[in-house]
Amino acid sequence: MPFCTPPPSQVISKKIHRQEEACNLEENQIRQPLVTSPRDEAFLADLEAVYYGQEDDQDLVISLHPHLLSWSPTRRRSLPPMLNSTDFGEERHVWSLMCRKDERYARSADCFTKHGELNISMRFMLLDWIMEICEENCLHRETFYLACEYVDRFLSVIRSVPKRHLQLVGGTALFMATKIEEILPLKIDDIAYYTEETYSTSMVALYEALMVQKLKWNLVPITAIQWLKIYLQLLGTEHSLAEDVPVVLEENLRPSLAAFYDQAGRLDANLAGFSASGERHKNSCSLPNFLKDEFVRAAGILDICTLAPESLKFAHQSVIPAALLFCLYEPETLISAVTGFSHRQLIQAIDFVEPLVQACTNTPVSCADLKEKFPDSPAWNVHNLQPHDRNIKARINESVQIRVEKKRKLAWALNRSRQRNWSRRS
Repeated sequence: MPFCTPPPSQVISKKIHRQEEACNLEENQIRQPLVTSPRDEAFLADLEAVYYGQEDDQDLVISLHPHLLSWSPTRRRSLPPMLNSTDFGEERHVWSLMCRKDERYARSADCFTKHGELNISMRFMLLDWIMEICEENCLHRETFYLACEYVDRFLSVIRSVPKRHLQLVGGTALFMATKIEEILPLKIDDIAYYTEETYSTSMVALYEALMVQKLKWNLVPITAIQWLKIYLQLLGTEHSLAEDVPVVLEENLRPSLAAFYDQAGRLDANLAGFSASGERHKNSCSLPNFLKDEFVRAAGILDICTLAPESLKFAHQSVIPAALLFCLYEPETLISAVTGFSHRQLIQAIDFVEPLVQACTNTPVSCADLKEKFPDSPAWNVHNLQPHDRNIKARINESVQIRVEKKRKLAWALNRSRQRNWSRRS
């Protein structure tokens, strides 16, 4: 008997039926987890009451940022000429995919303020707590930035998160990030321990299921620290500068870095070169060829930018690292070529980042400082580990004062100019 295939209508109906069964199974797994105590049962009832009556705000970020609808990565961001992705595909296509992924993981500017019991100052305390756990467990920078991205985006797509769940949001986000990024992730018992047993392991498992469902399993963004690495790799040098560094000592600068800065504290553009391979490139794109101390310095400033409340104004992960490069290096044409952004596109982000850069000028961090914090970690990997800066709050406050003083001087200069104009007319 010849083999008979079912008609297309039956195949489609079976596929739809299987999809519905999978959705029901996922819903049941979230609604009926392993509950081991009356405390967990009460938390499950609380979770049901708070979240399961809500509709998913999948389009919330777009509705709050309508300009994202007209964002075209191929039109708004130019292709870096030093990018070579021959191992992955055509350069323009790879760059376009990276930019589109950056759009897909956009966050809402009011992801904290729209929740009745939360305020923006709680975000700093939560992320600072996550950063402290990362340092204690020698976790990577990418793990910290993944956790921050999960927190912001989860609070962007959901409504009415109570204050009593906020630490659980952060702990669960860190638990998820370690499972994706770390070779040895944190155990679920560790998350419960760091919350001082405020939440049980069952509560963390419940919230993890809720978060991955609300995030639609979109868990692998290009984070801000990854964009910084990409930019610095494209801004890499043609050979190792450490071999040619003269011993020059200047205040607040390491001997290995002092020779490469001008009086304004910016890296000399003559030392920047292509870091990709190919006919017009000399180095390989496989291994980032940039100064580790310089990356540590920039990453430390990026940490402060991430914890600052004004960072939520910028929905995309690639914006603040690009603005940071404009504040640290010159000429602008080179930075624009590396990031794909023009200075005009990032003017608001640059105004936000520049005071933070000034606040960190007197306290640069190097790999040697990180080696003291992580003595058991190999030297080749220490720059990838996430430290906890206990002075972040003070530096953010200092940047606010710098911004206020800048506005005061600008207002004074404007009034002076107006007075001169009036005097000339009279």
